Amino acid sequence: MIRGSCSQADIASLYGNNQCTSIAVTAAMYHAMKCVNKWKRKDIDTVIKQGDRNHGLFREDFRFSDKKDGRVAIFDLPMKFPVRVKDKKAVAVKTGEWGGPVFAPDGYDDEFRFSCPTLRDVLEQQLKPNRSVLTTIEQYSLLFMKVGTDIWLFDSHSRNRKGKYTSFFGKAFAAPFSSMDDLEKYIRKNYGTDDLNYNATSIKIWLPNEYASRDQAIVDSLEHKLKASALDKLCAKFAKKLQKLEAERKKVKKIDCENSPGSLGASNDVHLPDV
Repeated sequence: MIRGSCSQADIASLYGNNQCTSIAVTAAMYHAMKCVNKWKRKDIDTVIKQGDRNHGLFREDFRFSDKKDGRVAIFDLPMKFPVRVKDKKAVAVKTGEWGGPVFAPDGYDDEFRFSCPTLRDVLEQQLKPNRSVLTTIEQYSLLFMKVGTDIWLFDSHSRNRKGKYTSFFGKAFAAPFSSMDDLEKYIRKNYGTDDLNYNATSIKIWLPNEYASRDQAIVDSLEHKLKASALDKLCAKFAKKLQKLEAERKKVKKIDCENSPGSLGASNDVHLPDV
């Protein structure tokens, strides 16, 4: 197990402890630059810090999500989007999405597995040396990578040396598993019960040639399109709010007119006593 000196909860951030999806994507890019089996503590720390910065880009510049929980879900991510590590840029490409039970329940036959594969099914079929699998199990987003015959797990949350979640002195980590059975045992022990569900997407990282202007132009163009799309979303959101405010204004104005003296809707009759 390779442990960092911090977890995502230790980063001073506007989105404290809600950046795990963005950090996991950053780990995929970092793995494409430097194989996870060669990482050291400083590499884990770099992924955490750069992942928090990417989270800010995903939320504020690209507006992949504006939900109040401060998170970015797997289904919020577009099919192609930029990722950054320091001064380097890459493009993350989603090559598929899946969801279902982490572990196969009783009676889970091939028909169910075809439409809702288990996490094991997805990892066995989709995990490749050049393709990582980004997974959310309950509230935890994790990254799985394949190196040789080992399956590596990266988790940015606060965990102790045995993988248990802890609020105090926990660290982010990356750890190898020699078999799928060992990985499933670990997930059962540290992420909940047998009733867990997951969402997952496979992530392929394209690293542009930093000396090729054409490659850099592709990344810049993608960023420009996403920022323009984010601006359109923001304008549409404000337009909707203005329409709502205008409707409320007209409603209040109508009520005021109906209740004003001399209006047809107001009662101005003088009732004289009977003689």
